[in-house]
Amino acid sequence: MANQSTAKSGAASGLIEVMPDERRVVVDDEVKEVTMKPLPTTSGGTSGGTSGGGSTAQKSLSGKLGSIVRWVSDSFGGKKYEAKLMENLRRSTMFRYCSEQSRLSLANSMELETFSKGDVLMIQGEPQTSAIIIVDGTVARLRLIDDQLHQMATLGSSGSSATIGMLHVIREEKAFSTVRALTDGACFRLSSEVFRELLEESPEFAQECVFSLCKEVRAHTKLKRTPLFLQSGKAMPAEPLPWFAVSCAAALESFYRSGLNAVLNAKLTGSPRGALFPNMHVQLPVRVLYINGFKGLRHVLDSRVHVSEYDNPELVGLGLALLPGVVMTPISSILEACNAGHVNPEPLHSRWTRGLVPRAAREVLFGVGINQLSDFFEERMEIFDSQNMRNLGGSLLAGVVAGYLSHIPHNLSTLKLMTPQKSYGQLFRELQTPWNKWFDREFMPIPRKSRTSSPARQALRSIMVPAFTCLLPKGALIRTTQIAGSFLIINTTINWLSHINVKVSVSRTSGKFRVQSSVNVIKALCTLAD
Repeated sequence: MANQSTAKSGAASGLIEVMPDERRVVVDDEVKEVTMKPLPTTSGGTSGGTSGGGSTAQKSLSGKLGSIVRWVSDSFGGKKYEAKLMENLRRSTMFRYCSEQSRLSLANSMELETFSKGDVLMIQGEPQTSAIIIVDGTVARLRLIDDQLHQMATLGSSGSSATIGMLHVIREEKAFSTVRALTDGACFRLSSEVFRELLEESPEFAQECVFSLCKEVRAHTKLKRTPLFLQSGKAMPAEPLPWFAVSCAAALESFYRSGLNAVLNAKLTGSPRGALFPNMHVQLPVRVLYINGFKGLRHVLDSRVHVSEYDNPELVGLGLALLPGVVMTPISSILEACNAGHVNPEPLHSRWTRGLVPRAAREVLFGVGINQLSDFFEERMEIFDSQNMRNLGGSLLAGVVAGYLSHIPHNLSTLKLMTPQKSYGQLFRELQTPWNKWFDREFMPIPRKSRTSSPARQALRSIMVPAFTCLLPKGALIRTTQIAGSFLIINTTINWLSHINVKVSVSRTSGKFRVQSSVNVIKALCTLAD
C-alpha cells in the first residue's frame, strides 16, 4: 500500500485514504470512500474478519476448539449448507478431481462462519492464513492498484462456486484482493494450518490436488491465441491429406452450394430461378477437386514453408493464406459457369472466363475463411469444452465473416458471368438501384425536375448510395447463409470422418485398382465421445 496518499477511485467514485498505521479496508456505502481502518486480529472462526496470524498459543487453542466449533455449527444451521459446500468442492479448481472421500474429509475440517453486509472477510496484502467458500450471500473481490480500487469479481453461492484464496493459503502468501460482503451470508473457512495437516497426513489427497491443478494448467494452455495469418493446419494422418473425409464433405456441400447459388442468382438478376442442381455430373467432381485443392495446398504450404524462419512471418503467412484462393479461381469459375447456362448461352468452355478478376478476390476470402479464419475462431471458442462444438462454432463464425466480406466480389463476378456485354461499372450501378430508390424516397421528396439542381443532394447521393451498396449489399443474407453453411458442412464432416483412412493402389500384375480402408478406432471413439 502507498503511504499517506489520496487519489480518485474509478471503481468507488470517491476518495482513497491510505493511512500508514492502519490495516483494514472498509467501503462506506453512502459516501463511497475507501479507508484503511484497524480491526482487532481474530482467529479464523469469527464473523467479519480474517486470521491475522496470532500467537502459537492462539493457533493451538484454535485447533483444539475446532471440533467444538464444527459441532456447534452443524447443530445450529451448518447442516443446511453441507450440500452446497460439497457441490462447490466438486467444482473447485483444486479439488475437482479429488475422490469423494477426500472432499468429505476436507469439508469436515472447515468451519462455518456467518457474515453481515459490509463485513471484510479477507484483506489484500495480509498473510493468507485461510481460504473460504461462499455458501450463502454474495461478496466482492476488491483490489487496490496504483491507489485506485478495482472490483475484480462478484462471487457468491449463486453464479460462482470458486474458492477464494486457495492458491495462496498453503504458504500463507499475501492475499491477492480484499473480500467484502455485499449481502448477509455464510461461508466455510479452511485454515492454512489444517490444510497443510491434511496434505501431510494423506499423500493420496495431496496427489489428487496436484492432479487437479495440473488439469487446470493444461486446460489454460489449450486457450491458444495464434495470430490470424500465423495459423497452421491441423495435423494430418500419414497420407498427405485425409482425402476421403474431404471428398465426402465436398460432395455433400456441392448440392447445398448449388441450390443456394440458383436462389442467389435469381435475386441478383431478377430473372426466374434456374434449376437447383444443374450439371451435377460436372459440378460434383469439380467441387471435390476444389475443396481438396484448398485443404491440400494449405497442408503442403504448412509443411514446406516455415514462416517463423523469415524476418516478417506475418507477411509471409498472409501470402501463404492468399495463395490457395488464387490457384483455385479457375476451378471455381467452372462451378459458377454451370449455374449460369440458363442466362448466358455461351458454351461452358468460354463462359467460365467471365468475371474472373472479382472471382479471384472472392476465392481468396473463401480460402482464408475456411482455413485460417475457421481455426482462428475455433481457438477462441472457450465457452465449449467439446472439440466438436468448438469446431462447429469456429466454422460458423468464419463463414459469416467470409460470406459477408465476399458479397461485392461475388455479386460482380456473377453478374459479369450472366451478362458479359456489360462493364463492371454498369454492373455496380445496377447493384445500387435499390439504394437509389431508397435515397429518392427519404432525402429527395421534391419535384423530379428540380432534383438535379441541388449539388448538395447529388454529393450526398454519391457518398451514401455506394456506401450502403457495399455495407448492405443485395442478397446479403443468402450469400452469408451459403458460406456459413458450407463451412459448417465441410469442416465438421472432415472433423468427424478424418479417422477413416482410404488408400488407392494399382496392382502391378493385373493393372487393377485396389482400394484399402482402415479406421482409427481410438480416434473414432474419442470423436463420438466428444
